[in-house]
Amino acid sequence: MILRGREKAHFSLARDLINQFISLLGEEVKIEQLPKKQGHRIIALLSPLKQVK
Repeated sequence: MILRGREKAHFSLARDLINQFISLLGEEVKIEQLPKKQGHRIIALLSPLKQVK
């Protein structure tokens, strides 16, 4: 997620939004890296638990 302008002042709200998204995905994903701030971006790394054929 890229934060722009005044959004940069509300990092905690953006982190909460990403955490909500991850919780909506449920048990189908593995969290490789928790959300963290990198400059004006918030990065989270997710991977699927099983392959879909």
